[in-house]
Amino acid sequence: MSVSQDLFPLQEINSKYAAGDSVMSFGNHPKLAHCPGGGLALHQDGGAVGCGGKIWIAGECLSSYLLNNYDKLFDGKTGEYSTGEEFNTAHIVELGSGTGLVGLVLGLVNAKYNPGMKVFITDIDDLVPLMLQNVMLNHLENEVIPAALLWGEPLGGLVEDNQLVDANTLDALTQLARQPPMYIKHLKLVLAADVVYLEQAFPLLESTLLQLTDMNEDLEILMCYRKRRKQDKKFFARIAKNFNRIDLMNFNEEEEAYYRKCRVHLFKLVRKPKK
Repeated sequence: MSVSQDLFPLQEINSKYAAGDSVMSFGNHPKLAHCPGGGLALHQDGGAVGCGGKIWIAGECLSSYLLNNYDKLFDGKTGEYSTGEEFNTAHIVELGSGTGLVGLVLGLVNAKYNPGMKVFITDIDDLVPLMLQNVMLNHLENEVIPAALLWGEPLGGLVEDNQLVDANTLDALTQLARQPPMYIKHLKLVLAADVVYLEQAFPLLESTLLQLTDMNEDLEILMCYRKRRKQDKKFFARIAKNFNRIDLMNFNEEEEAYYRKCRVHLFKLVRKPKK
């Protein structure tokens, strides 16, 4: 069994997340001041393809966290997830990207501060065109690579290499989406927002997290989710066998109160040593 469109039912369009284009500035965040329009341009399909085609609160929360802590996390020489080089050659993969929100926000900042860092935004095949559209809306063809990645399937398409294919055209991006060069040996971080919501997908997501950290035991996972159902705890009980969970929150008082009221949780997963 693998994640497919069957696990992502069509959603009733909510006016807050209606289809169309918008610009997200995250409160005119200074890390996005260089962007045309002052922020991230994002197209949403309002749920036409499935629940991934809209903005969800956990994605907003994780994006804000990355913006607020960018220097601490990604400074080219001293950042927690840097390589210690002037131009960062570390790469990042986002799971369940949907619109691509989180990875695109990171890509926008990387374009100015870490031009060597690549972000791979991944989801089911049907969402790749939406991710491609948002990559091109923000002119991030060299920073963000959209690709199909189905949870639970072998990561055979992830290869080790030292050279990225030029991705300046839609054809090139589409080719990359079919067989993404993920460069496991260079992966520094996994991002995941609002991926814990469907019990049938829990073992599939766990399988993918285990595969990624089997290939690179130092790989860490930043995850954000909104608690909706009692079944959510089953996922965290499953992964507790192999991962330590470290809770994170680093927002101003107003933001933190808002996220806590919405039952949004942000944390880091670190692989436990193998016995």
